[in-house]
Amino acid sequence: MGSEHDVVETVAKKHTRRLSECPVVASSQAFAAFGASSPRYCTASGTQCSVLNASSVLLNMFDNSGASQGSPWAARPTWTSAKRQQHRSALRGRYVYEIARTTEWRGAGDSTLFKRVWDEAAGGFPHVSPHYGTSPTREDVKEQLDAWWQDRRQKLERNRRPNSNIDKFEALLLRLCVVRRLDVNTNSATQLEVEHVLPVQRVQNLIRISGAPGLPFNAAPNLALLNADLNVKKGSKTIGEYYHQIKTAWDQMTPEERADREASSGPAKWEVPANVEAHVRMMLLFTPEESAMDHFVIAQDGQGKDAWTPQAFYAMLDSYWPRQRDEALAVLY
Repeated sequence: MGSEHDVVETVAKKHTRRLSECPVVASSQAFAAFGASSPRYCTASGTQCSVLNASSVLLNMFDNSGASQGSPWAARPTWTSAKRQQHRSALRGRYVYEIARTTEWRGAGDSTLFKRVWDEAAGGFPHVSPHYGTSPTREDVKEQLDAWWQDRRQKLERNRRPNSNIDKFEALLLRLCVVRRLDVNTNSATQLEVEHVLPVQRVQNLIRISGAPGLPFNAAPNLALLNADLNVKKGSKTIGEYYHQIKTAWDQMTPEERADREASSGPAKWEVPANVEAHVRMMLLFTPEESAMDHFVIAQDGQGKDAWTPQAFYAMLDSYWPRQRDEALAVLY
Protein backbone atom coordinates (compact mmCIF):
# COMPACT_ATOMS: atom_id res chain seq x y z
CA MET A 1 0.00 0.00 0.00
CA GLY A 2 3.06 2.24 -0.18
CA SER A 3 2.27 3.96 -3.49
CA GLU A 4 -1.20 5.16 -2.56
CA HIS A 5 0.04 6.29 0.85
CA ASP A 6 2.82 8.25 -0.87
CA VAL A 7 0.34 9.90 -3.23
CA VAL A 8 -2.00 10.93 -0.44
CA GLU A 9 0.92 12.26 1.61
CA THR A 10 2.34 14.20 -1.36
CA VAL A 11 -0.98 15.75 -2.27
CA ALA A 12 -1.82 16.47 1.34
CA LYS A 13 1.45 18.36 1.73
CA LYS A 14 0.94 20.20 -1.55
CA HIS A 15 -2.56 21.28 -0.60
CA THR A 16 -2.05 21.65 3.16
CA ARG A 17 -3.24 25.22 3.26
CA ARG A 18 -6.19 24.58 1.00
CA LEU A 19 -7.29 21.54 2.99
CA SER A 20 -6.84 23.31 6.32
CA GLU A 21 -9.18 26.02 5.10
CA CYS A 22 -11.81 23.45 4.12
CA PRO A 23 -14.69 23.60 6.66
CA VAL A 24 -15.06 19.80 6.66
CA VAL A 25 -11.44 19.17 7.62
CA ALA A 26 -11.47 22.01 10.14
CA SER A 27 -14.56 20.51 11.74
CA SER A 28 -12.89 17.09 11.80
CA GLN A 29 -9.88 18.50 13.63
CA ALA A 30 -12.11 20.22 16.17
CA PHE A 31 -14.24 17.14 16.76
CA ALA A 32 -11.16 14.98 17.24
CA ALA A 33 -10.47 17.11 20.31
CA PHE A 34 -13.18 15.09 22.05
CA GLY A 35 -10.32 12.68 22.77
CA ALA A 36 -11.52 9.49 21.15
CA SER A 37 -8.05 8.22 20.26
CA SER A 38 -6.74 4.79 21.21
CA PRO A 39 -10.02 3.32 22.48
CA ARG A 40 -10.16 -0.20 23.84
CA TYR A 41 -12.27 -3.13 22.68
CA CYS A 42 -11.02 -2.98 19.07
CA THR A 43 -12.83 0.14 17.91
CA ALA A 44 -11.46 2.44 15.25
CA SER A 45 -9.18 5.03 16.81
CA GLY A 46 -9.82 8.75 16.65
CA THR A 47 -6.67 9.09 14.55
CA GLN A 48 -7.95 6.54 12.04
CA CYS A 49 -11.31 8.28 11.84
CA SER A 50 -9.65 11.66 11.34
CA VAL A 51 -7.61 10.12 8.51
CA LEU A 52 -10.79 8.70 7.01
CA ASN A 53 -12.55 12.06 7.12
CA ALA A 54 -9.59 13.93 5.67
CA SER A 55 -9.08 11.27 2.97
CA SER A 56 -12.76 11.42 2.09
CA VAL A 57 -12.58 15.17 1.56
CA LEU A 58 -9.28 14.95 -0.30
CA LEU A 59 -10.40 12.24 -2.70
CA ASN A 60 -13.72 13.92 -3.38
CA MET A 61 -12.13 17.32 -3.94
CA PHE A 62 -9.45 16.14 -6.36
CA ASP A 63 -9.29 13.81 -9.36
CA ASN A 64 -6.45 11.35 -8.77
CA SER A 65 -6.92 9.22 -11.91
CA GLY A 66 -3.57 10.26 -13.30
CA ALA A 67 -1.68 10.19 -10.05
CA SER A 68 -0.02 6.84 -10.68
CA GLN A 69 1.55 8.28 -13.87
CA GLY A 70 2.79 11.36 -12.04
CA SER A 71 0.10 13.68 -13.33
CA PRO A 72 -1.05 16.43 -10.95
CA TRP A 73 -4.32 16.05 -9.13
CA ALA A 74 -7.00 18.33 -10.53
CA ALA A 75 -9.98 19.80 -8.71
CA ARG A 76 -13.13 17.80 -9.42
CA PRO A 77 -16.05 19.71 -10.97
CA THR A 78 -18.34 17.46 -8.90
CA TRP A 79 -17.02 18.97 -5.65
CA THR A 80 -19.88 21.45 -5.39
CA SER A 81 -21.05 23.51 -2.45
CA ALA A 82 -23.86 20.98 -1.99
CA LYS A 83 -21.35 18.12 -1.86
CA ARG A 84 -19.24 20.03 0.62
CA GLN A 85 -22.26 20.64 2.83
CA GLN A 86 -23.21 16.96 2.63
CA HIS A 87 -19.80 15.94 3.94
CA ARG A 88 -19.80 18.62 6.58
CA SER A 89 -23.25 17.78 7.96
CA ALA A 90 -22.45 14.06 8.15
CA LEU A 91 -19.00 14.45 9.68
CA ARG A 92 -19.82 13.96 13.34
CA GLY A 93 -22.25 11.12 12.78
CA ARG A 94 -19.74 9.31 10.58
CA TYR A 95 -16.98 9.81 13.14
CA VAL A 96 -18.99 8.17 15.93
CA TYR A 97 -20.45 5.58 13.56
CA GLU A 98 -17.00 4.30 12.57
CA ILE A 99 -15.63 4.21 16.10
CA ALA A 100 -18.67 2.27 17.32
CA ARG A 101 -18.27 -0.44 14.66
CA THR A 102 -16.21 -2.69 16.89
CA THR A 103 -16.51 -5.92 14.89
CA GLU A 104 -15.27 -4.38 11.63
CA TRP A 105 -12.14 -2.94 13.23
CA ARG A 106 -10.99 -6.11 14.93
CA GLY A 107 -7.72 -7.31 13.48
CA ALA A 108 -5.85 -5.18 10.95
CA GLY A 109 -7.04 -1.60 11.28
CA ASP A 110 -4.89 -0.48 8.35
CA SER A 111 -6.67 -2.96 6.08
CA THR A 112 -10.06 -1.54 7.07
CA LEU A 113 -8.73 1.96 6.49
CA PHE A 114 -7.60 0.93 3.02
CA LYS A 115 -11.02 -0.48 2.14
CA ARG A 116 -12.72 2.70 3.33
CA VAL A 117 -10.62 4.84 0.99
CA TRP A 118 -10.05 2.70 -2.14
CA ASP A 119 -12.58 0.66 -4.14
CA GLU A 120 -11.34 -2.95 -4.10
CA ALA A 121 -14.14 -4.07 -6.45
CA ALA A 122 -12.75 -1.70 -9.08
CA GLY A 123 -9.16 -2.79 -8.54
CA GLY A 124 -8.23 -0.66 -5.55
CA PHE A 125 -5.93 2.33 -5.85
CA PRO A 126 -6.45 4.81 -7.52
CA HIS A 127 -10.21 4.14 -7.65
CA VAL A 128 -12.01 5.97 -4.86
CA SER A 129 -14.28 3.83 -2.67
CA PRO A 130 -18.00 4.69 -2.73
CA HIS A 131 -18.05 4.17 1.04
CA TYR A 132 -18.32 7.91 1.65
CA GLY A 133 -20.69 8.49 -1.23
CA THR A 134 -23.52 8.14 1.26
CA SER A 135 -23.65 9.27 4.85
CA PRO A 136 -24.94 7.32 7.85
CA THR A 137 -28.38 8.50 8.85
CA ARG A 138 -29.50 9.16 12.38
CA GLU A 139 -31.15 5.74 12.41
CA ASP A 140 -27.93 4.11 11.13
CA VAL A 141 -25.93 5.63 13.97
CA LYS A 142 -28.64 4.72 16.50
CA GLU A 143 -28.54 1.08 15.42
CA GLN A 144 -24.75 1.06 15.55
CA LEU A 145 -24.67 2.57 19.03
CA ASP A 146 -27.16 -0.05 20.23
CA ALA A 147 -24.98 -2.78 18.68
CA TRP A 148 -21.99 -1.28 20.50
CA TRP A 149 -23.84 -1.40 23.82
CA GLN A 150 -24.87 -5.02 23.30
CA ASP A 151 -21.21 -5.86 22.68
CA ARG A 152 -19.96 -3.71 25.56
CA ARG A 153 -22.34 -5.18 28.15
CA GLN A 154 -20.66 -8.56 27.59
CA LYS A 155 -17.27 -7.20 28.74
CA LEU A 156 -17.17 -8.40 32.33
CA GLU A 157 -15.05 -6.53 34.88
CA ARG A 158 -14.07 -7.05 38.48
CA ASN A 159 -11.79 -4.05 39.02
CA ARG A 160 -12.31 -0.33 38.87
CA ARG A 161 -10.72 1.40 35.91
CA PRO A 162 -8.89 4.64 36.81
CA ASN A 163 -10.49 7.74 35.31
CA SER A 164 -7.27 8.41 33.43
CA ASN A 165 -7.67 5.02 31.74
CA ILE A 166 -11.38 5.18 30.91
CA ASP A 167 -12.31 3.71 27.54
CA LYS A 168 -11.88 6.59 25.10
CA PHE A 169 -15.08 5.90 23.17
CA GLU A 170 -17.00 5.98 26.42
CA ALA A 171 -15.27 9.24 27.30
CA LEU A 172 -16.51 10.56 23.96
CA LEU A 173 -20.07 9.48 24.79
CA LEU A 174 -19.91 11.19 28.18
CA ARG A 175 -18.73 14.43 26.56
CA LEU A 176 -21.46 14.26 23.96
CA CYS A 177 -23.93 13.97 26.83
CA VAL A 178 -22.87 17.31 28.33
CA VAL A 179 -22.15 19.35 25.18
CA ARG A 180 -25.62 20.90 25.18
CA ARG A 181 -25.78 21.29 28.95
CA LEU A 182 -22.64 23.22 29.82
CA ASP A 183 -21.78 26.55 28.24
CA VAL A 184 -18.13 27.64 28.00
CA ASN A 185 -18.20 29.73 31.18
CA THR A 186 -19.91 27.03 33.25
CA ASN A 187 -17.57 24.38 31.89
CA SER A 188 -14.43 26.38 32.74
CA ALA A 189 -15.71 27.09 36.27
CA THR A 190 -16.79 23.52 37.05
CA GLN A 191 -14.50 20.66 38.00
CA LEU A 192 -16.19 17.50 36.81
CA GLU A 193 -15.24 13.93 37.61
CA VAL A 194 -16.27 10.62 36.14
CA GLU A 195 -18.70 9.13 38.62
CA HIS A 196 -19.83 5.51 38.82
CA VAL A 197 -23.58 5.95 39.30
CA LEU A 198 -23.86 2.50 40.86
CA PRO A 199 -20.84 2.66 43.21
CA VAL A 200 -17.89 0.41 42.41
CA GLN A 201 -17.49 -1.05 45.89
CA ARG A 202 -21.12 -2.10 46.04
CA VAL A 203 -21.06 -3.65 42.58
CA GLN A 204 -17.90 -5.54 43.54
CA ASN A 205 -19.71 -6.81 46.66
CA LEU A 206 -22.57 -7.92 44.42
CA ILE A 207 -20.13 -9.82 42.20
CA ARG A 208 -18.58 -11.52 45.23
CA ILE A 209 -21.86 -12.45 46.94
CA SER A 210 -23.68 -13.56 43.78
CA GLY A 211 -20.73 -15.48 42.38
CA ALA A 212 -20.99 -13.62 39.06
CA PRO A 213 -17.81 -13.74 36.93
CA GLY A 214 -17.95 -9.96 36.64
CA LEU A 215 -20.19 -7.07 35.59
CA PRO A 216 -19.63 -4.16 33.14
CA PHE A 217 -19.65 -1.50 35.83
CA ASN A 218 -17.08 0.66 34.01
CA ALA A 219 -19.40 0.94 31.00
CA ALA A 220 -20.85 4.26 29.86
CA PRO A 221 -24.42 3.66 31.16
CA ASN A 222 -22.97 3.43 34.67
CA LEU A 223 -20.89 6.60 34.26
CA ALA A 224 -21.69 10.29 34.51
CA LEU A 225 -19.78 13.54 34.75
CA LEU A 226 -20.58 15.13 38.12
CA ASN A 227 -19.14 17.94 40.20
CA ALA A 228 -16.00 16.75 42.01
CA ASP A 229 -17.10 18.11 45.42
CA LEU A 230 -20.46 16.38 45.12
CA ASN A 231 -18.70 13.16 44.20
CA VAL A 232 -16.61 13.34 47.37
CA LYS A 233 -19.61 14.26 49.52
CA LYS A 234 -21.74 11.31 48.49
CA GLY A 235 -18.97 8.71 48.92
CA SER A 236 -20.20 5.14 48.39
CA LYS A 237 -23.87 6.12 48.36
CA THR A 238 -25.89 6.28 45.19
CA ILE A 239 -26.88 9.80 44.23
CA GLY A 240 -30.45 9.05 45.31
CA GLU A 241 -29.37 7.77 48.72
CA TYR A 242 -27.23 10.85 49.27
CA TYR A 243 -30.06 13.16 48.22
CA HIS A 244 -32.55 11.61 50.63
CA GLN A 245 -29.96 11.78 53.44
CA ILE A 246 -29.33 15.50 52.99
CA LYS A 247 -33.04 16.15 52.44
CA THR A 248 -33.77 14.69 55.89
CA ALA A 249 -30.97 16.79 57.41
CA TRP A 250 -32.18 19.90 55.53
CA ASP A 251 -35.68 19.58 56.93
CA GLN A 252 -34.20 19.67 60.45
CA MET A 253 -31.94 22.72 59.90
CA THR A 254 -32.60 26.20 61.20
CA PRO A 255 -33.20 29.00 58.66
CA GLU A 256 -29.73 30.37 59.46
CA GLU A 257 -28.06 27.00 58.72
CA ARG A 258 -29.92 26.72 55.44
CA ALA A 259 -28.93 30.27 54.45
CA ASP A 260 -25.23 29.52 55.13
CA ARG A 261 -25.29 26.51 52.82
CA GLU A 262 -27.29 28.26 50.12
CA ALA A 263 -24.72 31.08 50.12
CA SER A 264 -21.77 28.69 49.86
CA SER A 265 -19.84 28.23 46.63
CA GLY A 266 -17.76 25.41 48.12
CA PRO A 267 -18.51 21.82 49.16
CA ALA A 268 -21.28 22.95 51.54
CA LYS A 269 -23.46 23.92 48.56
CA TRP A 270 -23.90 20.20 47.95
CA GLU A 271 -25.74 19.90 51.25
CA VAL A 272 -28.59 21.86 49.65
CA PRO A 273 -31.06 19.34 48.16
CA ALA A 274 -32.18 21.72 45.41
CA ASN A 275 -28.58 22.16 44.21
CA VAL A 276 -27.99 18.41 44.07
CA GLU A 277 -31.25 17.73 42.30
CA ALA A 278 -30.70 20.45 39.67
CA HIS A 279 -27.14 19.31 38.94
CA VAL A 280 -28.02 15.63 38.73
CA ARG A 281 -31.08 16.30 36.60
CA MET A 282 -28.94 18.24 34.12
CA MET A 283 -25.93 15.92 34.01
CA LEU A 284 -27.85 12.62 34.06
CA LEU A 285 -30.23 13.79 31.31
CA PHE A 286 -33.55 13.87 33.17
CA THR A 287 -36.45 16.15 32.32
CA PRO A 288 -38.09 18.42 34.93
CA GLU A 289 -41.07 16.06 35.05
CA GLU A 290 -38.99 13.03 36.03
CA SER A 291 -37.72 11.94 39.42
CA ALA A 292 -33.97 11.84 38.85
CA MET A 293 -33.26 11.00 42.49
CA ASP A 294 -35.13 7.70 42.41
CA HIS A 295 -33.89 6.29 39.09
CA PHE A 296 -30.84 4.40 40.38
CA VAL A 297 -32.03 2.70 43.57
CA ILE A 298 -30.34 -0.32 45.11
CA ALA A 299 -32.79 -2.52 46.98
CA GLN A 300 -32.15 -2.97 50.70
CA ASP A 301 -33.04 -5.79 53.07
CA GLY A 302 -34.49 -5.33 56.53
CA GLN A 303 -31.04 -4.73 58.00
CA GLY A 304 -30.13 -1.99 55.55
CA LYS A 305 -27.84 -4.20 53.45
CA ASP A 306 -27.88 -4.33 49.68
CA ALA A 307 -30.33 -6.95 48.40
CA TRP A 308 -30.04 -6.85 44.63
CA THR A 309 -28.99 -9.19 41.83
CA PRO A 310 -26.82 -9.03 38.69
CA GLN A 311 -30.10 -9.03 36.72
CA ALA A 312 -31.19 -5.88 38.56
CA PHE A 313 -27.82 -4.28 37.76
CA TYR A 314 -28.22 -5.00 34.05
CA ALA A 315 -31.82 -3.78 34.10
CA MET A 316 -30.75 -0.40 35.51
CA LEU A 317 -28.03 0.07 32.89
CA ASP A 318 -30.28 -1.09 30.05
CA SER A 319 -33.00 1.37 31.10
CA TYR A 320 -30.52 4.26 31.30
CA TRP A 321 -28.65 3.57 28.05
CA PRO A 322 -31.34 5.11 25.74
CA ARG A 323 -30.89 8.46 27.50
CA GLN A 324 -27.18 8.56 26.71
CA ARG A 325 -27.68 7.27 23.18
CA ASP A 326 -30.45 9.74 22.34
CA GLU A 327 -28.55 12.69 23.81
CA ALA A 328 -25.51 11.77 21.70
CA LEU A 329 -27.75 11.55 18.61
CA ALA A 330 -29.23 14.96 19.40
CA VAL A 331 -25.73 16.44 19.34
CA LEU A 332 -24.72 14.60 16.17
CA TYR A 333 -27.89 15.34 14.24
